[in-house]
Amino acid sequence: MKIGVIGAGRIARSEYFPMLSGMTDVQVCVMCAHADKAWQVCAEYGFSATAATLEELLDFAPDMVILLTPKQVRSLYLDVLLEKRIPVFCEKPLAMTLKECRHIVQLVQDTGTPLAVGFNRRYAAPVLDARAAFGRVCPELVVCEKYKENLDYRATLENAIHMIDLMRFVCGECDKVEAQARLATDAMHESLCTAQLSFENGSVGLLSTSRCAGAWAERIAMIGRDGDGNHVTAEIIMPLQLRIWRNGRLVEEKTYTAQDSGFIQGVEAFRASLNGQCIVHNTAMDAYKTELLVDQILKAAELPDLETEEA
Repeated sequence: MKIGVIGAGRIARSEYFPMLSGMTDVQVCVMCAHADKAWQVCAEYGFSATAATLEELLDFAPDMVILLTPKQVRSLYLDVLLEKRIPVFCEKPLAMTLKECRHIVQLVQDTGTPLAVGFNRRYAAPVLDARAAFGRVCPELVVCEKYKENLDYRATLENAIHMIDLMRFVCGECDKVEAQARLATDAMHESLCTAQLSFENGSVGLLSTSRCAGAWAERIAMIGRDGDGNHVTAEIIMPLQLRIWRNGRLVEEKTYTAQDSGFIQGVEAFRASLNGQCIVHNTAMDAYKTELLVDQILKAAELPDLETEEA
């Protein structure tokens, strides 16, 4: 398979390039505006080709493209790739505004081009194992904490969206949102955002995020009864640890590797879906629904919403 990668920034180097270099059945072309940087990446990871423009990448004739550009400019590339019916695996978030999301979803529907969004927690082994501890029953409470030490632009959209999408993945659709936020320098740089989400199935989600933390941390707890009526707590310290209690007793304790964090699994699932071997659930439409929920949280917290972002 010929895979084009657009972007060579932090997420590309930390997750995607090491992953692709370990695949023996792919050819990789890296598109980067700086030729020296692109060739450096090829030499470091053993890739075969570089491109300085989208036209050069298209000449490579990729079977799929992994889009890792800054979120503000992704739609510029998506328009061309989808029109040319090239399958795309796109980093989150899909877009910066709901209008852009709707446009991309419409393009996917009109062209029939596969698109998946990189919500890797949906494929992370500790998350899947924690969810499996409840069987067919949904946890009554899902608590997601995500803390960082720097103030991102639109932090809730950029970073907390992982936790918001995870709660949708586990609990389904949300019908009530309460939230609050604190600002650091301006309304586009929230330092804190918390939310209580009520889901249609009766589950409750609690979101706790801060950008004034001393260090990065991510914790997830799923609490409730399993299919047999047992009281269950599944506690995840991302990305490596899971502990499960049942009726007050620790019944499972697992440690994972970086290979279990969901990045590889998400890309491999998308590759398999192109051959009809599986169906992915992190589609453009599903990503749009997650961004709708992000928009509700921003509105409830009195932060600029995703329509304000358009202005």
